[in-house]
Amino acid sequence: MLTGMKLQALTWGAIVLVLTAAGQARAQAAYNRWEAKPVTPRKAATTPAQRGRQVMQAKNRQDFLNQVQALHRDSLRIVASGAAMPLLQRGIGQRIKENHILPEDNQYYDYLRRTIRYPTQALRAQAEGKITMRLTINTTGQVSNLEEVENTIPAGAAGRAEMVRQVVVALRQLRFEAGPVTTEELTFGYKFL
Repeated sequence: MLTGMKLQALTWGAIVLVLTAAGQARAQAAYNRWEAKPVTPRKAATTPAQRGRQVMQAKNRQDFLNQVQALHRDSLRIVASGAAMPLLQRGIGQRIKENHILPEDNQYYDYLRRTIRYPTQALRAQAEGKITMRLTINTTGQVSNLEEVENTIPAGAAGRAEMVRQVVVALRQLRFEAGPVTTEELTFGYKFL
């Protein structure tokens, strides 16, 4: 027969054996578990020239987005202030060509100074030139049609399209005195200083 001491020793031994077996089982389970992480392929090293092109493309993309946002803001501002814009006298294009500018024509120049900005890309590239547009003015004095007559900004120059867009948006907002349907030729110059 087992005495109390021996029974107690056997019980403690069984407990130690169970705990040891449980610890070993946990260790074995952890060892068997595969914890490999997916292998990510290495990126090809870029040369400094490629990195420079990437940075320039990113800047150009951001400049374009900024220009689109600015053009949108400007066109909304122009439209909002269009009702307050004074009416221009017809024949302003001819008067500008002949240098017979009337004091009332200064409103046109003030308006252009407030609305047209030099695009960032064009400034970086130092692109400059003149854009001549033919405006058709209807009987109520609104610009009903715009046509590009001449553009001396080099084709492919950075910011060229943005320059034309700004001129188109600004000229579409002009208001003239009521009268018969007429056309005007107006020139706007971008000059890098």
